[in-house]
Amino acid sequence: MSTMLDTYQDSATIKSLEREQSTYLKAELKAEFPRYIEARNHELKIKTNIIDVGSISTNELNACLDLIDHNLGAIYARLHGPTWKMDKIKEMKDSGLIYILLKDNSTEVSSKLAGFLSMRILVDGDLSVLYLYEIQLDKAYQNNKIGSQAMKHLSTLPDKINMNRRYLSRFYPLDGISLTVFSDNLGALKFYQAQGYKFSKMSPRDKKLKDKTVEKPPYYIMIKYSSAAYL
Repeated sequence: MSTMLDTYQDSATIKSLEREQSTYLKAELKAEFPRYIEARNHELKIKTNIIDVGSISTNELNACLDLIDHNLGAIYARLHGPTWKMDKIKEMKDSGLIYILLKDNSTEVSSKLAGFLSMRILVDGDLSVLYLYEIQLDKAYQNNKIGSQAMKHLSTLPDKINMNRRYLSRFYPLDGISLTVFSDNLGALKFYQAQGYKFSKMSPRDKKLKDKTVEKPPYYIMIKYSSAAYL
């Protein structure tokens, strides 16, 4: 099946098409994602704010970067060196990205960033996927089912988008949701596996060495397939 992304390959047009895909994604998120995430601690009131990368403020972007630093900064520094934040902030401004900001609205005066998700639609190898760039929660809000609830609602998106005939007239159906996880981040790895994610066929894998030790890659690529992937 030929799509618009097959026809036009210059970078300006591709960015325009990425923004178009982003428009479909944002519309589906606003239709399907709840206004509030239900936490285990019922006193928490976690409000969702869906926003595209062109509209996110510098303060919000920096707050998201701080969360990444607090949660994964040591791993990023070890793998990418002391200037990793410069590369990360560029990635966080990628064309077509959609952010879901999770704000703590438990009190009238509080609107703290409890966490965020960022994602966009892209082609990864021979798959068209909703790629989850980040899901980060402030440590004070972890273990409250906020992350698992967010992932549960996100999991319906590929099938919902694949029901949109206008989208399918221009782009490939989505094969699922894909993400990258550091091999050292065992907690995140178990979390994604519990959500139904499996290693992608394109993922780096562990290697058994001659001395029988196991050498892990820096990261794994995981995927949760949509219904379209089985057709």
